[in-house]
Amino acid sequence: MSTHAAPWSRTAALLQSHCRPKTARNIGIEIERIGLWEDGYSLHYRHHPDGRPGAEQMLMALGQQLGWPVVTYSEASPLGLSGPQGKVSLEPGSQLEFSANPMASVRATAKIVAGFENEVEKVTSRYGLHWVGLGLNPFARVEDLDVIPLTRYRLMTDFFGRHGTLGTTMMRLTSSIQINFDYSNEIEAISMLRASLALAPLSTALFGNSPFSAGGKNGWKSFRSEVWRQMDPARSGLMPEAFEDGFNFENYAELAWKRPLMFVQNTEGRNVASADRTLQEIALGQLEGCELNDENEMTCLRQLFTEARLKPGYVEVRSIDGLRLADRYPCVAFWTGVIYSEAARNLALDRLGSLTPKLRNELWVAAGREGLHASIGGISMQSLALEMLEAARKSLVHRGLGEENYLVSLEQDIRQGKNPADKVLELYDGPAKQNLAAIVRYCAERSA
Repeated sequence: MSTHAAPWSRTAALLQSHCRPKTARNIGIEIERIGLWEDGYSLHYRHHPDGRPGAEQMLMALGQQLGWPVVTYSEASPLGLSGPQGKVSLEPGSQLEFSANPMASVRATAKIVAGFENEVEKVTSRYGLHWVGLGLNPFARVEDLDVIPLTRYRLMTDFFGRHGTLGTTMMRLTSSIQINFDYSNEIEAISMLRASLALAPLSTALFGNSPFSAGGKNGWKSFRSEVWRQMDPARSGLMPEAFEDGFNFENYAELAWKRPLMFVQNTEGRNVASADRTLQEIALGQLEGCELNDENEMTCLRQLFTEARLKPGYVEVRSIDGLRLADRYPCVAFWTGVIYSEAARNLALDRLGSLTPKLRNELWVAAGREGLHASIGGISMQSLALEMLEAARKSLVHRGLGEENYLVSLEQDIRQGKNPADKVLELYDGPAKQNLAAIVRYCAERSA
């Protein structure tokens, strides 16, 4: 890879300019949830003729309840909210996402999210709508859901019609949790990125929660991981380049600049199709009406969909299915303990960092299918999970905030070889008698 001054050096400089001191770092969380009625009907953007409200109405009512301004972007349709505790947005299939303001601890993060979700319940529970913590809509097919009226999502739909195989499934049916961790310098940022990518198979094994699709079992513990893997190989996956010697911000920026974009902003400020141009080609004037600017530079970074990625100032962990509340904060605590500990990151890289890209991908696939029972190349997910859990616990104890208490239930699950999908499958095949309505209720429970 190129290491001399190049056009993408401006992006490397952007990543460098947002380093934060360790004393000021926080935890950011983005939580997506799927709106479902027990009869299997999914929340759509527009209201249903039978009187069921749509996401459009829900946002308006929620904005009024919270006193938060409604965000319309340039489409003149309600598509989000902006408030003092964070931002609300709709994913393409009307999944509701809350991006909480970064907080200093797992407990503070949980508190701010709980306050928001309680307000959501006040608005939506009267309609019998459940907000479900699963990684994939258990009932709907792609054709059942329209894409919300946002230009960039229409352009992405067109793009995925020509690239990959499951891009529209990803957009309309999946749900996940993303966790953001601040870095203090370039060396630490690359260490965090590598550890996050190396541990993506383990994260899939630990937090897989998408065993249902199209009204029944799909044979996976995390089918969401398979959807993202097949979405578009040019922008998804485990980024093997990150494990090459000397990999740095410059190399990362070059990767981003050379990936075909799905859409780009023109000189009039409107999102338009990129014609598969890269940011490098746009900077050279090869897409009429478009040019290199700050917005397109950020668009380029946002369109990398690997299992972990860099943003200015933080590393985003993306290998987590949508989770019910009882599993959510053990997951956040685990990742906080690992990523904010140099010793834990080094342990992860010692165990997984030297794997070939082929073996790492095989481990990821096996984790998606088998969860904690996956074992490839002598690597046992369950054994590795216990080892990394102990490293995370030591890190959290050192932080001195009591966050290690969140790991108690996670350790019990690991020792039993169960991830969230295993637990929900036990319910489905047992007491629920293969009734998905019971699964919807279970995955929407607000008590942890």
